[in-house]
Amino acid sequence: MSVFLVIAFVGFGLSVIAHGLTFVGINPQNAVPWIWVLHLGIFVVWIPTVLVSKKLTDQSKNKDAWKQAVKYSPAWMTKLCGVLFAYALFNFIFTMVALSGGGKPAVVNGEKVLRSHGKVIRKLTDEEYDRHQAHEVRLFSGHWMLFYGVASTVLLSELRRRSGAK
Repeated sequence: MSVFLVIAFVGFGLSVIAHGLTFVGINPQNAVPWIWVLHLGIFVVWIPTVLVSKKLTDQSKNKDAWKQAVKYSPAWMTKLCGVLFAYALFNFIFTMVALSGGGKPAVVNGEKVLRSHGKVIRKLTDEEYDRHQAHEVRLFSGHWMLFYGVASTVLLSELRRRSGAK
């Protein structure tokens, strides 16, 4: 369990860094080509998180499963999860509507373009392409932070429950 918690904490930290880089004009895909491993890492921590949550909430007849799953976590972590949920929702809508330009960056026939549903919307300069790639990372990293944050909170709650913490 401790290994999954460490992975969740590290994943959360790296997600925050990746997300933050997109605000200062850095495309994390260029800076760190393996950035998408964070997407896969969610499954590494999320499967045990779901199993622990199910176990914690099955033991109780309480209808508030979230409170049961995070009962032994620090209150600030639980509140942070609520903030992360709201932010992930806002970030997703804002990035899709205001920043994506109606499509996603792609290379088609050697040209950098903005594409939607298989159709080219327009050609992109190198700078625009880089910016749109950064926006893609921003879109996903908002969710990475949420999933790693929730995993950290639930897994820590379980470890603290096992150790007898109140």
